[in-house]
Amino acid sequence: MLPAFRAGLGGPMGGGDQPWPWIALDDVVGMIYHALMDRMWRGPINAVAPDQVTQGELASALGAALGRPACTPAPASLLRLGMGEMAQRLLLEGAPVVPRRAADLGYVWRRPTLGGALAVELGQER
Repeated sequence: MLPAFRAGLGGPMGGGDQPWPWIALDDVVGMIYHALMDRMWRGPINAVAPDQVTQGELASALGAALGRPACTPAPASLLRLGMGEMAQRLLLEGAPVVPRRAADLGYVWRRPTLGGALAVELGQER
């Protein structure tokens, strides 16, 4: 997504209202660490941030973080044409994933909000 957004051509995919799970790299590493070090961390654990957003919200936040517009939507029909059924399942339906098990195990996210995570991932903050 970054090349399109950096070129000022970013925007939501399809309608943009589909749930879009995300996670900061710091938290992926943190969860892997806990899984390796703590015996309670067994079985499936959703590695996602607690701050649930839609694809449109992600597009707006990424555009804002880059100081670029995020108003050029990727039409669903074009995505389906280029990617077929995979576009429908991965990009247009979204997935309402919640990190319930990680939260129950006491995981504390280093980057729980999308804006904070994008600032770090894009090198704007530490």
